[in-house]
Formats: sequence, C-alpha cells, structure tokens
Amino acid sequence: MHDDRLFKFSGIAQNLSNSPVEPDAIEGRVVLDNVSKQIRECLEHAEECAQKAAELPNGSPFRQDFLQLEKHWLGLARSIEFGEQLDSFTKNRPKPNIKPNVLR
Repeated sequence: MHDDRLFKFSGIAQNLSNSPVEPDAIEGRVVLDNVSKQIRECLEHAEECAQKAAELPNGSPFRQDFLQLEKHWLGLARSIEFGEQLDSFTKNRPKPNIKPNVLR
C-alpha cells in the first residue's frame, strides 16, 4: 500500500547529498551513496514512520503521530548533514596568514 505522504528517499536525496542517487528496483526505493551512518539511520527511521502511517486510516491520531515523527527524523537528518558540511568546510579552509602583533 502506497501513500502520497509515504517517505521516498529520492525526495530528500538531493537535499542531503551532492552525490547522485541510484534507483533500486525493489519497492521503488532509491539507494543513497556517500551519506553518513547517522543520516542513513535517520532516513531509515523516517521511512519506517511513513510506512506505519500509511498502514493506518486517515483519521487515526496515531497516523498523524507517525507523520510528525517522519518529519522530525527528516529534520534531524538535514541538521546532521548541515553539521557535517560545516565541519568539512572549516577543516578544508586554508589557515589565515596572520602575523602576531608585536609590541615594541
């Protein structure tokens, strides 16, 4: 059973990774290359929440809870990815050539 709200890796892949995504024929999923373990785990949790939500009737309060959890897992994945990008940027940035101010 598929739901329009069902989490699909392809929808977030471009936001989380500059690397290309490769389609996987199984269940219409997309495999993400070059994402950290933490991001991958967040995406897997988000997918599980979306699948559980899709199994519940539209009026179910639990369905809404699972959709909110999915949203939070995706937000966490984006936050982790931003932190990783910032860390990479600061590590790869050349050190400024600042000479100490010597008092005479």
